[in-house]
Amino acid sequence: MVFTSPECPIANGYAPRLRELVREFEGRPVQWFLVHVDPDVDAARAGAHRREFELPGRVLLDPQQRLASELGITRTPEAAVVTPTGLAYRGRIDDQWLRLGSRAPAASQHDLRDAVQAVLAGRVVESPHPAAVGCRLPEPRR
Repeated sequence: MVFTSPECPIANGYAPRLRELVREFEGRPVQWFLVHVDPDVDAARAGAHRREFELPGRVLLDPQQRLASELGITRTPEAAVVTPTGLAYRGRIDDQWLRLGSRAPAASQHDLRDAVQAVLAGRVVESPHPAAVGCRLPEPRR
C-alpha cells in the first residue's frame, strides 16, 4: 500500500517509481493499493488523480484515516507491506528524499522494493521502519 494525496508534490513525484515497482513485480503474488488519506478526496477525484499521474494499483479511500492510524502512517507518500500475518514494513519508498526540500539525484536504497522482495522470499524485512519524508497527513474526517 502506498498512502498518498493529490496535494502532496513529493507523493506525486513518485509516480514513475511506483510504475517501475509494479512492472518489476508483475506476475508475482503482490497487490498494489493507492490509499488516499485526504478527507476531501472522493472516488471521482482519486480516480482522476490516478489517471493524471498514471498511478498503478487499486484505489482505496481512507478519509477518516483509520487504516493509516492502524498501520502507523504519518506522511504521504509512505508505504506499508502487509502480509496475512501482519505488518511487515512501513516507511519510505526509497531514500531519494533526504528531508523536506532536499532531494538526491537518485535513490541509493530502495526500501519498498527490498521489503517486497524479502516478503516474497519468506524473509524478515531487515529495516522495517525507515522514516518517510513527505507531506503530513491532513486532518481526518470526523
